[in-house]
Amino acid sequence: MPKDVVDFFQNVAYYVGLSKKKANFGKFSYMQKFDYWAVYWGMFIIGTSGLFLAFPVMASYVFPTWSISWAWDVLFIMHSDEALLAIVFILFFHFYNEHLRSDVFPMNYMWLTGKMPIEELKHKHPAEYEYLYGDKGKK
Repeated sequence: MPKDVVDFFQNVAYYVGLSKKKANFGKFSYMQKFDYWAVYWGMFIIGTSGLFLAFPVMASYVFPTWSISWAWDVLFIMHSDEALLAIVFILFFHFYNEHLRSDVFPMNYMWLTGKMPIEELKHKHPAEYEYLYGDKGKK
């Protein structure tokens, strides 16, 4: 099974109290990877549906005649729901994780400096810490 799937189930088990051990994240956790790839998924959905909605005559060549009655409704729903999902995700999940959590408030300065404190690396990405420092990090 991929490490991200194992990490996900380990993390869920930890947060619901079924495990005392947190997931052993590497350089990037599955949550960070999801944040990264969600941008491209959203760009694809909003971009393609937006092109079809912006150029209906050209889009009518792509869709068969019998589908025109419902295709525009589906495209509009895809476009608007993806935009709403992106806004809600950014406002709630991103702002909480990067700015409002008590351990990073008022903001996580990594995006400005590109550096992470060693204690934070050890706590949030233990596999990456072990990879970088190995036995020499243990005292």
